[in-house]
Amino acid sequence: MIKINLLSRKERRKSRGVKQELLLSAVLLLIVAVGLGFLWSWQNRKVEKLTLEQTQKQQQLDQLKKVVAEVEQFKKDKALYEQKIDVIAQLEKQQGGPVHLLDELSLNITDNLWFNNLSLNGDRLTISGSAFANISIVDFVNNLKNSPYFAGVNLQESKLAGNQGARVYVYTLNSSVTVPSQ
Repeated sequence: MIKINLLSRKERRKSRGVKQELLLSAVLLLIVAVGLGFLWSWQNRKVEKLTLEQTQKQQQLDQLKKVVAEVEQFKKDKALYEQKIDVIAQLEKQQGGPVHLLDELSLNITDNLWFNNLSLNGDRLTISGSAFANISIVDFVNNLKNSPYFAGVNLQESKLAGNQGARVYVYTLNSSVTVPSQ
C-alpha cells in the first residue's frame, strides 16, 4: 500500500509542531492541575489544623474562665470568712469585759447601797441606785475612782427620797469603762 501525502514538507512539519505543542500544553496543563491540586490539599490541611487549634484554644479558654470564676468566688468567700473571723475574735476579746466589770462593781460596792439600773453604752457606764446613807454613796464613788476599770467617775445626782419614814438616798453616776488587758 502506497501512501501519498499531498501535504508539503513544511506543512507536515507544522502539523507535527502543532501536535507537539498541543501535547506539551496538555502535559503542562496536567502538571499545573496536579500542582494546584496539591497546593489546594496542603492549604485545606493547614486550615483544618488551624481550625482544630482554634477549637482546642477555645476549650482551654473556657476552662480557664471557669477556673477564674472559681478563684473570684474563693476570694469573695475568703473575704467573707475573714470578716466573720474578725467579728468572732472581737467578740471573744470583749467577752470577758462585762464579767470583769460586774466583778469589779461587786468588789467596790459598800454596805447599805444597791443598784437599781446599770446601763453600758459603748464605754460609758451609767449607774442608778439607792443607799441608806450619803456616806455609802461617797465611799462607793471613791472606790470606783481607785479601780483600774473605771475612769472619770462622776456623781451626777444624790438626793434624799422620802420613802414612808425611811431615809433613802437616790443617786446617779457616770463613768468611762476600760477593761485592762488580760
